Amino acid sequence: MIVLKVMGIVLLVLLALVIGAVLLVLLVPIRYSLAGSYDGAVKGKGTLTWFLHAVFVTGIYEEGLDVTVRVLGRPLGGRKKPHKPDPEEEPRESGLPQAGEARVREDIRQETGKEQLLEEVQWEKKEEGFFDEEEGEKSETGDNRRGLWKGKKKRKKKDRANKKRGDSPKLRESLRKAADSLREKWSRLREKKETVEAFLADKENQKTIRLLLRQTKALLCHILPRKVRGNLTLGFEDPWMTGNALAALSILYVWYGDAVKVTPVFDEAVLLVDGTIKGRLRPGTILVLVIRVLLNKNFRLLVRRWRGKRGK
Repeated sequence: MIVLKVMGIVLLVLLALVIGAVLLVLLVPIRYSLAGSYDGAVKGKGTLTWFLHAVFVTGIYEEGLDVTVRVLGRPLGGRKKPHKPDPEEEPRESGLPQAGEARVREDIRQETGKEQLLEEVQWEKKEEGFFDEEEGEKSETGDNRRGLWKGKKKRKKKDRANKKRGDSPKLRESLRKAADSLREKWSRLREKKETVEAFLADKENQKTIRLLLRQTKALLCHILPRKVRGNLTLGFEDPWMTGNALAALSILYVWYGDAVKVTPVFDEAVLLVDGTIKGRLRPGTILVLVIRVLLNKNFRLLVRRWRGKRGK
């Protein structure tokens, strides 16, 4: 009996630890902050913290991105050792090794020889005469050359005349293919339109869409930053353009309010930005929003249909 009691107590303690760990993960928020600036170059720093900085992630961007992860104050991953050059290695003036340089020279000589041989063959063909495509005979005299040139010229004129009249068989075939393609695309668009209209007309689908919109809105409100501070210095050489930019920013005043201080410059082209944002997200809240969507029977049915279509 004592052994069973001890085992029961141990199991209860383990179960409590597991439940406590799950509650910590779900209920303790993950806090994030981001600070950045732009004055001709982009600079930024972001941090993620969880459970009183037990997990601390830092990312710094200047010339490159540098990410550091610390768990209970200790960094994860070892530091990279600097590369030490081998003293036996001797620097070369050329970027290629000796074998590579010899190979490149040999390739250049071969390409040059091929070009010279091709030019000689073309010159010999020009000296010997033209080749008549219709009769398959070689013409060496100037009269045959002129006759061949005139025949080609007549065929080109005939082809141009056929194209103008629209009698070319290739043109008719291309027009027919274009018309068939347009008809096929139009029929596909009509089918898609009818499918979308039928989907939106269904009452269950309408309820699912409203549910998705509500959960998406709640998710964005939960994730978006709660504290925003920033400064913006904006200016153009033309005061008229600066005035238009301020008018556009005034439309967005409803969202940023007094959190962003805007300083206009009317006689100089300048853009300076700096600011910070802070927020938090709770995994448990996100999980609840996802579960609400997954519990919708119609949503699960739509997902199964979509997967079936992708599988085909």
